[in-house]
Amino acid sequence: MKDIPEVCPECAKPLHWRSGAGGHFLGCTGYPECSFLIYPQGGDPELFHQQIDTSSNCPECGGELQVKSGRYGKFIGCANYPQCKHIDSVHKPKETGIACPKCKKGALVERSSRHGKIFWSCSEFPECKYSVWDHPVDQSCPECSWPVMLLKDHKSRGKELVCARKICKYRQAVDLSASEAGEA
Repeated sequence: MKDIPEVCPECAKPLHWRSGAGGHFLGCTGYPECSFLIYPQGGDPELFHQQIDTSSNCPECGGELQVKSGRYGKFIGCANYPQCKHIDSVHKPKETGIACPKCKKGALVERSSRHGKIFWSCSEFPECKYSVWDHPVDQSCPECSWPVMLLKDHKSRGKELVCARKICKYRQAVDLSASEAGEA
């Protein structure tokens, strides 16, 4: 695949993108003599250099926290596994400030799937399983009064606001030129 300007930290040879069963990864061009490789989350080379803070201790047992890798990517886990099963996400969900319309306790947060696709779900997961694929907007539906609408981008219809309830079919075209003119 494609060489990148980074060099292997073990043998100083160039790294290049490769593809394997676990997805895309950066591998050393000195393979098989040098077996260095890394799986950046979502294949993003920026995350190759990302430093993950593990300076705090496990909140459950006080053990050391370590960056580990699993089938869904990197995560922070306790060094005392399997006695302590504490895990935490490397990527903290981004807050939207929009209250969850289903449980009304949590807020919608931006997350990414194991394949890197962005979605929004309730911060109270796993108790509340509300989630949407399209960007939520803190605006009530004029037809059914559902507290959240979604911003969809269609190839044929362009951008539009649609009701987040599947049983409601309300949709409204979004005029970007008017909003851009108001900002200028």
